[in-house]
Amino acid sequence: MARYVMANRRAGKFLDAEKRASRDAIESGFERLFARGVDLIGDLAPADELARRVLVFDADPIEVSAKAGTLSRDVIVEPEILHFPIAKTRRRAAARTSQRSRPRRRAGVAGRRSDDAVRRSGDVGRYCPVN
Repeated sequence: MARYVMANRRAGKFLDAEKRASRDAIESGFERLFARGVDLIGDLAPADELARRVLVFDADPIEVSAKAGTLSRDVIVEPEILHFPIAKTRRRAAARTSQRSRPRRRAGVAGRRSDDAVRRSGDVGRYCPVN
């Protein structure tokens, strides 16, 4: 099973009748083709009947590709693409927060030489010692 996003097209629709027809197309298309054979994960259906409706569901990719061609041109069905996974973002944010809350450690004691080295800009492969 793969996860899909289904939404009604709003681009280029300026009249209320066009927006309403687009919203009706997603509602009838989902009920007619997908409602019985998919696992509905999310449904963003604003109370405003002119607003965009977005459905997220798990379905068989072969079934979706076969049925997607029969939908109205006002309905978009595409695989879900997670651009910013929530779990990773939260983990990274927590790591950044915990690093900021720790006091910074001093790099070394004044007057002592460190064994660390850094690369100077423009010097490929050459390092200079850090005091």
